[in-house]
Amino acid sequence: MVDGSSAAAHADPLVDLAHELAATACPDEVVRVAVAHARGAGAARAAVGAPGAAGEPGGLALPLTSGGEAVGTLLVGWDPPRDPSPGEAALLLGIADVTAGALHRARLTRREAEEAERGRLLGAVSLELDQALGADERLRRLMQLLVPDLADLATVRMRAPGGGSRLAAAAHRDPALERVAARLYERCCAGPEVAGPARVIARGVPEMLEEVTAEAWLRWAPDEEALADLRALGSHSWLCVPLTARGEVIGCLSLQRGVDRPPFTADALALAEDIGRRAGLAIENARLFEGERAMGMAVERARAREQLLRRVTEALSRAVTAEEVADVIVEDCMAALGALAGVVAVQDGASARVAAARGYPDDVLAPGASIALDARMPLPWVLRSGAPRWLETREDWLRDFDAPSSGLGPVGVAVPLIVEGRVIGAIAFRFEGGERRFSAGERRLVETLAELCAQALDRARLFDVQRSAAELLQRRLLPGGLPDPPGLEIAVRYLPTEDGLAGGDFYDCVPRPDGVVGVIVGDVVGHGVEAASAMGQLRSSWRILQQLRVTPARALEHLDRFAADVEGAAAATAVCLDVLADGTAAYSCAGHPPPLLVPRDGPARYLMDGRSAPLGMGLYRFAAGVAPFARDDLLLLYTDGVIERRSRGIEVGLDRLRRIAEDAAALPLEELLDAVVAGMAPGTADDRALLALRRRERTDS
Repeated sequence: MVDGSSAAAHADPLVDLAHELAATACPDEVVRVAVAHARGAGAARAAVGAPGAAGEPGGLALPLTSGGEAVGTLLVGWDPPRDPSPGEAALLLGIADVTAGALHRARLTRREAEEAERGRLLGAVSLELDQALGADERLRRLMQLLVPDLADLATVRMRAPGGGSRLAAAAHRDPALERVAARLYERCCAGPEVAGPARVIARGVPEMLEEVTAEAWLRWAPDEEALADLRALGSHSWLCVPLTARGEVIGCLSLQRGVDRPPFTADALALAEDIGRRAGLAIENARLFEGERAMGMAVERARAREQLLRRVTEALSRAVTAEEVADVIVEDCMAALGALAGVVAVQDGASARVAAARGYPDDVLAPGASIALDARMPLPWVLRSGAPRWLETREDWLRDFDAPSSGLGPVGVAVPLIVEGRVIGAIAFRFEGGERRFSAGERRLVETLAELCAQALDRARLFDVQRSAAELLQRRLLPGGLPDPPGLEIAVRYLPTEDGLAGGDFYDCVPRPDGVVGVIVGDVVGHGVEAASAMGQLRSSWRILQQLRVTPARALEHLDRFAADVEGAAAATAVCLDVLADGTAAYSCAGHPPPLLVPRDGPARYLMDGRSAPLGMGLYRFAAGVAPFARDDLLLLYTDGVIERRSRGIEVGLDRLRRIAEDAAALPLEELLDAVVAGMAPGTADDRALLALRRRERTDS
């Protein structure tokens, strides 16, 4: 353990490093700053290598570990080679610890930003394609979204009815070159050239060239005019993906970038494929709509189906869980088709699980029930084969399946739910009577609803993954357990939001070598990965400050400066409290609810001294308070989610908490926290954290 003078000697460099790293979310910049600080700590050479990298003789190889994950190795050396002094080694260990956390956060931030940008673009594509009815209008809006955000040049070719393909749309970052691009693609890309759109349409397989050489472009140019067009466009990186709808390739989307932009990557290709699937379905839906509208008497039916698709799309956009998605599909499709019963099932390993069911007897199909995939029934057959099944007569049913046992008759339909070639579930409907002929429009409607349902189910799965990631990050950032300092009992309770999202509430406790026990409870605004990350940075900074033995007010002053540079930490609140050996407690609050003191032989009261503005406001000066904290006294620290409710003022919550704490003060701390959680009114949309302290007679002497 480092003594007080040694800790003070290393305080400023580590705090400066933490402040500097908080200002960047770029992993490369984190490495640069860490190397500079390592050299400033006395090393002649410093570098950050891969996890497990070996150092040179006379140097150090310090692992960079955060959240149980190895993120790199800090390599340092001296010229001439020598062993570091104890002070140098201690400082470099601190630099490695701070760098590991910053590097881990920077990588998480970058991945989150990439996923957010991907989600933003896909959401914009889906929204724009759903808003326009005509195929040409949908293509025009697609071009506007892709250029220049994703590419410098975008073109769409559609499969022609008599064979071959035609140019349907083109857009270039420079409007003056749009006509050049259209002319070039019309002349050069109709045949089976190397990496040509014609081959992508014929095979349905995407292609990409990260860097297109001049020789490759020359193979596409049939004459000098085409070569001049290629040079004018300045394309340097190229990809092409098929446009698919209902299992068929209807065209292709080509994207190009110039030399002034980074080349396409595998992630860009995957994004383009997703856009191609959505665009293909949207264009095909538009074609179907336009075709039915031209049929005169089918206009009203097409309009009703389009309205149904819009209504279902809007409802699915609000659905979060697989069960909510299934409820939307079952109810809307049953109403549109006049079905007597409907079911949505999802794959669950070697069987399937009923996500929603209407109209079936509970002993046949009920929500949550398991379906054996080898059963001789339409739904298991579709799940196994991945093909739709239309049962228009009793003979259709009895040809491959056991006689229907639900009393609903033999007329029905079952359609698979497919995402990226994988069958993830199926929908099925039953109808009255012994015979029914499904029109082409009804078949298209059911297949389109199945595709919407499949995409929504996949989105619900991704939402669960993201929520789990945020919760995992928060669990790793909160302490796994609290210490057991002599003379003090401690208990904590953390409760997430009602919808299960991770939040920004945090707590910690550090016994210091000088006999003081430091405690913090805080609240970062927001939910998800960003709030959890900001919370972890504030908590880590506070732990460093505890090694410097600063007072609660001084700790908040440092955190105030730190929060101003940490994304998502602005307006965070915190209460810092030191339990002192002389029977008192020193505390300071930054915009946080006041601590509650319940003396052994007196009424409970809130500690109203030491109150200041939230963190990140640039206050830099925080008030302090001191209160007696004698044997058997109780202190309760908490976040605003414990006391605040929309239906009442904060005073009501404070008074209720005080009365509950007084009544339960004699209970063991865990039971006291149970009483507080049970006694406070339900209905909060925020997460909650509570930390209880009770002074006991020391037993270590």
